[in-house]
Amino acid sequence: MNTNANTELAKDYIAKRKIPQLFEALITGLMVHKPEDHIDFIIESLTRHKDGNQQLKWDTFIGRKGGMNNTLVPLKTSTNTNVTSPPPSLHTELTRPPKLDAIPTGKREERPKIEDQPPQSPIPDQLPQSPIPNQQQQKVDDHQQQKVDDHQQQKVDDHQQQKVDDHQQQKLDDHQQQKVDDHQQQKLDDHQQQQVDDDEQQQVDDDQQQQVDDHQHIKTEEVDVKDLLKGKPIIFVGGGPGSGKGTQCEKMIEKYGFTHLSAGDLIRAATQDSTTEKGRYFNEAMSQGKLISTEDILGLLKDAIQERANEASGFLIDGFPRRVDQGIQFEQDVAPCDVLIYFDVPDEIMIERLTKRGETSGRIDDNQETIAKRLVTFHEQTTPILGHYGKQGKLITIDASREPDEIFADVSDALTGLMEQKQVDE
Repeated sequence: MNTNANTELAKDYIAKRKIPQLFEALITGLMVHKPEDHIDFIIESLTRHKDGNQQLKWDTFIGRKGGMNNTLVPLKTSTNTNVTSPPPSLHTELTRPPKLDAIPTGKREERPKIEDQPPQSPIPDQLPQSPIPNQQQQKVDDHQQQKVDDHQQQKVDDHQQQKVDDHQQQKLDDHQQQKVDDHQQQKLDDHQQQQVDDDEQQQVDDDQQQQVDDHQHIKTEEVDVKDLLKGKPIIFVGGGPGSGKGTQCEKMIEKYGFTHLSAGDLIRAATQDSTTEKGRYFNEAMSQGKLISTEDILGLLKDAIQERANEASGFLIDGFPRRVDQGIQFEQDVAPCDVLIYFDVPDEIMIERLTKRGETSGRIDDNQETIAKRLVTFHEQTTPILGHYGKQGKLITIDASREPDEIFADVSDALTGLMEQKQVDE
């Protein structure tokens, strides 16, 4: 659009200042006079025309000075076949006019100027047969050019509009397609979410059913264990290091057929079985120095009791519980405790016994300093347990500072009464 505007401005400028008519008059003057210095001729002609108020015509620059209005009559083409001869005043051959004087720039010798020369008559075939395209032709050309420009601009506008329409249509298509894709994706997501929800619900149902089954299985096992443990006492055996409880357990097993279960022995046995997951778990815990949890110890004791329940006449649980909460948890998860037999020995006797044992066993923990620390820890742990079972009437305290047979006599009396009571209860 800027190019068309510039073109129109240029055309308007040329038309208003009659540039085509000026060129036509100059060319005509040059063709008639044929000056040697055409530049001087053009400058002088333009200067005269500028100084005078003469209307610009095609023959303006042909006349003499003071007679520029005496212009030549334009040649006309006649349709008459009888061509008349030119007037006598016209020469058949034009002579070359003298060179025009240059425009004076100061005081100098003047030369004859163009107005002092005799007028020359142009030969008809030397004059232009037709003037340079006039304003009407220019208007026609301008109109045609404008039509061409308008047509081209219309093509450009149509092309740009088509691009805009295509872009908008593409955006509309993309938007509609996106809506379709979003709808399909939403359906797919909903379907997948429904599957996930169904799977999760199924898992919840399965877990709940498994819990129900496990609970029923546990209840069944509890019933089975209780049935198997009828008339078979559960006896906790307690006593400090060097109290002689190990010797008394052997005597009870020999006389009553009890099964001896030591928490420490069960843990050590579990760590040696690397073929099971449970064995690998305990092995890793022991190798890393981790404490064995109450739940893990209870699991070992419960499994051992169930495995031996048919053959055993009762169970001696040695080295457990070490805390009150462990005893309570055992009675809830495994079986009720019937009695706690505690072998009581003064500290000085236990120190004496352990020191003598260290002389023959070579155990590094059987020295007086280590033994004293062990006894402090033992009393801190045992005192609350003795109080707990004493309140329940399940504590039997045996003086274990005597000879083993004397000690076992008291143990036998206590167990005989317990076994009779169990038979009565059953």
